[in-house]
Amino acid sequence: MSTNHLADVLRPVKHVLLDFDGPVCSVFAGLPAPEVARRLYGALLSTLTVDAPADWATETDPLALLRHVADARPDLAATADRTLTRLEVEAVASAERNAGGEAAIRACVESGRSVWIISNNSGAAIRDYLDAHGLADVIAGVFGRVPGDPTSMKPSPRLLLDALAARPPHPSPASL
Repeated sequence: MSTNHLADVLRPVKHVLLDFDGPVCSVFAGLPAPEVARRLYGALLSTLTVDAPADWATETDPLALLRHVADARPDLAATADRTLTRLEVEAVASAERNAGGEAAIRACVESGRSVWIISNNSGAAIRDYLDAHGLADVIAGVFGRVPGDPTSMKPSPRLLLDALAARPPHPSPASL
């Protein structure tokens, strides 16, 4: 696709929606996801009075582990989410930035487009990263998973719908 064709395609776009882990940074580059999952599992073990399901101990994806916990023990979902949020905040302190993603964000903003982050990661971790990297002022909104509600994560449309509802309406042709 030529640059001119891409510019033509993007011309009517007013709002750009981005995921966080990948397009903006590699969240678990400095604190690997398997280590985060291991720590989350360890924290959960200390709250249990019965054995944890076997698949919790072998899960290496902390977001998948959060889903497993919520499915098997909804009463622990909020605790698991708070613990994972703390671990994600720790992880973003050593996250690897995506220079191309940052450049794309700035180019969008400079061209009059708003940029919104929609992610399964916690809003607290996303905001910490954006603050630390001078991006907080250029991001129009952050929609991380709803605290204590892993069902809000993708593929659920909830975060996307929340972001779409929050964006300012387009001016009507009559008001132009």
